[in-house]
Amino acid sequence: MRYVIWCQVIDHFGDAGVCWRLARTLAQELSSGPDLEIILAIDRPAVLGRLVPAFDSANLGRSDTVSMVDGVRIVDWQFPALEVDVMISAFGCRLPHGVLETMGQQDPPPIWINLEHLSPQTWVNSCHTLPSPNPINGLPEVFFFPGFDPQTGGLLREANLLERRDRFHADPQARDVCLAELGVGQADRQLPALLAFGYADAPLDVLIQTLAQGEPMLLLLPSGPAPSVRHGALRVHAFGWVPQSDFDRLLWCCSAAFVRGEDSLVRAHWAAIPFIWQPYRQRDRSHHDQLDAWLERWQPFLSEPAAQAQVSLARAWDRGDRDHLPAAWSEWLECLPELQTGAAAWSRQLAAGPSLVHSLGEFVRDRLESRSPLSHSLRHSRLDSR
Repeated sequence: MRYVIWCQVIDHFGDAGVCWRLARTLAQELSSGPDLEIILAIDRPAVLGRLVPAFDSANLGRSDTVSMVDGVRIVDWQFPALEVDVMISAFGCRLPHGVLETMGQQDPPPIWINLEHLSPQTWVNSCHTLPSPNPINGLPEVFFFPGFDPQTGGLLREANLLERRDRFHADPQARDVCLAELGVGQADRQLPALLAFGYADAPLDVLIQTLAQGEPMLLLLPSGPAPSVRHGALRVHAFGWVPQSDFDRLLWCCSAAFVRGEDSLVRAHWAAIPFIWQPYRQRDRSHHDQLDAWLERWQPFLSEPAAQAQVSLARAWDRGDRDHLPAAWSEWLECLPELQTGAAAWSRQLAAGPSLVHSLGEFVRDRLESRSPLSHSLRHSRLDSR
C-alpha cells in the first residue's frame, strides 16, 4: 500500500507542519505490513527541515540518497508518483500535470483525497467526503475535512498522545527538564508559564506590558531570538524554533497559551489547557468568522461570564485591539480556573471521537472494498469520451 501526500508551502510553517504530522502518524499507525509506504512530496523542503532536524533537505533529490525519517520517505515536487494506492493533495494544492495524467492511466486508479484545512464552522459537516470529478483524468477527487464534529474526519492525534501527556504531568521532573533544555534559568522554571505563539500582527507588546504589571510569570516566545529579559514581574524567554516533536512538551509546561494557525490549535486542544487562538490571516477577513465559530464551541463548557471573557480576549488578540487587551486579559485571568476545567472537558470530548488518521484509514479501506468492475468501466468510458 503506497500513500503519497503532496504539500505546497504557501507561507509560514503550517502547511509543512500539518503534512509532516499526518505522514508521520500514518507511518506509525498504519504499519500493518512491510508493503506500506508513506511518501511526502514537498515543494519547499527547507521549510520542513526547520521543523524536522533529522531531515537533511540539502541532499533531497540526489540519486544516491533516500530521505527516510520516522518511517516517511521525503521526496521533492518532481516525484513521478507511479503505482500509487492513495493520493492525498493537502489543502487543495495543484498536483503536477504529469502526475494527474499518470493517475488516469493507472489500473486500478488511486484513491484521491483532497485533505482540506481544519475549520470550526459547521458547514464542513455536509461537505465531508463529497467527490468532484477532475477534468484532466476523470478521477473523483474526494474532499476530506478535519473537524470537531463526528460528521467530519476528526483531528490529528497520535494513538499514545494523551497517555504521553499524562505521564509528563505525573513526572515531577519533566517540566523542569523541558524548560532547562530551552535555556530557562532555574529560578524562572518555578514560575507559571504562558506560551505566546502568534502572527506578526498580534499585539504582543501590549500583552507584555500588561503581564509585567501582574503576578510573577514566565512568558515563552518560540520562533524568535533567544534573550531572557525581565519586565516588572514578568520574565520573558524567547528562543528559536523547536522541533515539531517537542512542541507538545512545550505546551504541557504551560498553564495557558496563545496559539496560531491549524497545527498548534489542535495541539493546544490535546494539551487540555486554556488558550486563545489566532486564525490564519485572510485578506477578506474571513478569519474573523473562523474565530467566532471556534468561540461558539466553547459555550457548552463555560458559564456565561467565562465564555464572554474568552470571547473578549480572543477578539482583542485577533484584531489587534490594543486598547481593550489589558482589561480583557484581566477578566480572562479571573476566569482561569473555570477555563481550565472547560478546556479539559472539551479535550476529553474530542478524544472520545476518532482521530483523523483513523478516519482516513477507514475511508480508504471502504473505498478499496467497494471497487467494482462497473465503477471501473464507467471511469474509462468518461476518459474515452474526452
